[in-house]
Amino acid sequence: SNRNPLRPYTPIGTLTDIDLFLQKIKNPFVQLHIVNPRFEEVQVEFEVHFHDNMDETFYRNLLDLEIEQFLCPWAWDLNQKLVLGGKINKSTLINFVEERPYVDFVSCFKLHHILRDDNGTIVGKFTDLEEVAASSARSVLVSHFDEANLAAPRHLIEVVQTCNC
Repeated sequence: SNRNPLRPYTPIGTLTDIDLFLQKIKNPFVQLHIVNPRFEEVQVEFEVHFHDNMDETFYRNLLDLEIEQFLCPWAWDLNQKLVLGGKINKSTLINFVEERPYVDFVSCFKLHHILRDDNGTIVGKFTDLEEVAASSARSVLVSHFDEANLAAPRHLIEVVQTCNC
């Protein structure tokens, strides 16, 4: 029932029920704050060349989707757990992209970390990183997602015939 499966928020009523239950059994010296996770976006930007005779539009869209599935496996597989905290390395994502059977080569690879406030406004964007680490223990790294344009690609993938770097 989530509006956006990449950001699986728990309804406020459920959070309140959890808080009421835990208040009854917690140590009196413990302060609890029952909140949803903070979702921090990961976005990749790179150039890619596909093997000969591959439909560029189809495989560009497929690659965008597969990166999203790699970063947010719980959105497609209920057996996958949402991971709080954590980090992702640029080299891990490069390797993932290069392993796609339709990809010939990748170049100019950049990894971005986007932070938003509770209203969805970007409050920080860190570009061309070697590693993205969650900024808090309650943060979850997710694929970039444009709420205003649901059909927009998540990642900045340029299909090239030769390396332009």
